[in-house]
Amino acid sequence: MSISTIDNENEIVTADGTPLRISIKRAERRRKIRAFGLILPLFLFVLLFFVFPIIKLGLVSIDNSIVPDVLVHSVVAIEEWDGNGLPPESVYAAMAKDLAKGKKNRTIGRVAKRLNFEKSGYRRLLISSARKSEKLNAPFKDALIKINKKWAEPAYWQILARENSSITFSYFFAALDLGINADGSIYMQPEEQSIYIEIFARTLVISAQVTIACLLLGFPIAYLMANLPTRTSNLLIILVLLPFWISLLVRTTAWIVLLQDQGLINQTLQLIGVIDEPLGLIRNRIGVVVAMTHILLPFMTLPLFSVMKGINPSLMRAASSMGANPVQAFF
Repeated sequence: MSISTIDNENEIVTADGTPLRISIKRAERRRKIRAFGLILPLFLFVLLFFVFPIIKLGLVSIDNSIVPDVLVHSVVAIEEWDGNGLPPESVYAAMAKDLAKGKKNRTIGRVAKRLNFEKSGYRRLLISSARKSEKLNAPFKDALIKINKKWAEPAYWQILARENSSITFSYFFAALDLGINADGSIYMQPEEQSIYIEIFARTLVISAQVTIACLLLGFPIAYLMANLPTRTSNLLIILVLLPFWISLLVRTTAWIVLLQDQGLINQTLQLIGVIDEPLGLIRNRIGVVVAMTHILLPFMTLPLFSVMKGINPSLMRAASSMGANPVQAFF
């Protein structure tokens, strides 16, 4: 690009007379647009198949619109109830009206399923009452209790009073083994009913174990791949990529053959006298960690290799020449 200088302003311009400063800004802008165009497909892919589904899942997890949509009159009437004893006659009348409408619109089953999540027996209560809603007459309180004695239990009404909003956090509490009392206080589920926290903890422990195992195995492999001669390095890369070319079913079957009680590992250890009885290496934590490490090892090794390959080997020699010990030079 040829340039010239405008004497009166002392500003460098390009051959077409555009100031160099403006020309550079335009070139930089075009470069950014091209770069954005390259990442746009990936960005849209992540947005459509990861971000939006996660947002939608989050919205669904707090959605409780089915209750106020179906039990329209009941959720309004129950707001006047103080939560003590049984609701007044107006709440029972509103419920009778909603039951009849829900039966006619065939929506009572959906709200019954939702409230049954909060208290077992709610589904049968609503559906059985809706079937006889056409025969209900005032006073509706006595009529509903006559149909099902559960209408005389405050617990069912307290749940409706608590879940009368279009947003609920009950699913989140349940996922953390928490429950909500009738007065709105939060409590921990009994040990025999608490399962999710244990599952979360077990998942984190296994994830940490597999990550550490992959790091311990993948780091030296990646280092060798980055520093060995090209021919040997290519062979190691092929061996690392080999699991991608083998079916998951085949890999799982191979580990079963190796780790089972009469498998190759146990038989070898018994043959050389290391153990007398077969070790439990399968259908337990050990088998899970071993198999997952085998599957996920390439995902640890290849990123490490790509980074190590970009490190100049002369840096370690330079560090050693300046007095660093091997460990200091390596890190």
